Amino acid sequence: MKIRTHLDVLKQASVWRDENSVPARKTAHDLLVSGLKEFPEALPIGDELVLVLKKEKRIDDAIVLLEQLNRRFRQIGEETLCRWASIHKLRAMERMGSKAYAQAIMDCEESEKFCARAYEQHHSFYPRINELSVRFLRAALLEALQHSEESLALLALVDADLRKMLADPIVWTPRKSDDEIWSRATRGEALFLLRRWDEAESAYGEAIRGAGDKKFYSDCMADQLEKMLNPAMNLLGIPIGGKLANPNDFFRRS
Repeated sequence: MKIRTHLDVLKQASVWRDENSVPARKTAHDLLVSGLKEFPEALPIGDELVLVLKKEKRIDDAIVLLEQLNRRFRQIGEETLCRWASIHKLRAMERMGSKAYAQAIMDCEESEKFCARAYEQHHSFYPRINELSVRFLRAALLEALQHSEESLALLALVDADLRKMLADPIVWTPRKSDDEIWSRATRGEALFLLRRWDEAESAYGEAIRGAGDKKFYSDCMADQLEKMLNPAMNLLGIPIGGKLANPNDFFRRS
């Protein structure tokens, strides 16, 4: 008889990534909650549950869970740190939508801090692109508050760091099973932030083809542009060239 492990829980719950619907996320949530009780030392279950809560926009619940994980484990890893960063990023986007720009900037700073900690662990592309994208958003929020000089200085720093990232082979070393998809999406995002529209479209197109029919990936890529980066470009007065001005059409083909 095969002994059940936390990996079985993750495999069963991960089906939501293919469908990414409300019922699928509800099923995954219940499986992960019971799985965390069954395997209380399995941090990856907690990480996946945070992601589900984020997709459900249950920000407060996600932060409570992250604080519990932080207390339970001596050293949280890259995945948990990235989840924490993404929760603050989500709240920053929500506050930007309601024009609470000063509060959104504070969330951006928190998100950048967690991304930087994650990047220090493995020097990988995922936390780095999120750190730089959130910094780009912070520059846009500063511009919205008419702190133009500070905004321009931050944008120059982001541009320089993006170019270094694209040229650094260590950053792109694959470590996870879906890194081929995310690395292409990350290149697309970096090129988008550098306003190299055609190259960004090409990189994102490769990511979409790599993801196949897994809706989770294309949804994540579309959301990053539609809900954060395109609005940030608008706040900065930067016109978006090409098809990426309409992320839903480009990624979801709806």
